[in-house]
Amino acid sequence: HPALEVVQGDFSEHDRVREAVRGVDFVIVAAGDKKTSKRSLFMLALVQAVVAGMREHGVRRLVFQAGATTFVPGESVPWHHQWVLRPMIALLGWSGSMRDNDAVAAWLVAEAQDVSWTVLRPSMIRDRPTEGVVVASPTLSDPVSFVDLARFHLDVAVDGSHRHAFPWVAYAPA
Repeated sequence: HPALEVVQGDFSEHDRVREAVRGVDFVIVAAGDKKTSKRSLFMLALVQAVVAGMREHGVRRLVFQAGATTFVPGESVPWHHQWVLRPMIALLGWSGSMRDNDAVAAWLVAEAQDVSWTVLRPSMIRDRPTEGVVVASPTLSDPVSFVDLARFHLDVAVDGSHRHAFPWVAYAPA
C-alpha cells in the first residue's frame, strides 16, 4: 500500500518501539518468534511498549495478529481447541507462542480498553498467491495466504472495524 510505512527494529528496544509510533495513524503488529516466546512473554512486552507509545503520541488504532487458538478472556473455548488443536500445536513447539498470545489478549482486555484494538486469529498462513478476499469469521477456517491476510490487516486498521474483538479470519464466500 502506498501509505504503508514499515519500521524495522528490535522488539526489545522498547524506547525505539514507543518512538516509532509517533505520527502514525495506526499500528499493525504481525510478528513473532517461536524460540524467544519459549523463554519469555516478549510479544506481551512488545505490545505493552507499542500501547505506551500509542498513548504518548495520541494513536488510537492497533491491530494485533495472534494465532487461531488464542484464548479470549470471557469466551468459551471450543472443545477441539482445548483438547486437540492446542496440544497438537504445543507438540510442534509452539506452546510459548500460544502462552504469549494468550497473555497479550488478556492484557489488552484488562489494561487497554482506551485503545481501539483488534486481535485477528488466522488459522494457518501460507506463502502462496492471493486467493481472494479475507473477512472476519465467527469460526475457525482454512489457511489464508500472507498477502490476503496482510490486506485484511490493513483494511481492519483503516476502517476501524472489529473494535475490542477477536475474529478468526476466512476467505469470503464466493
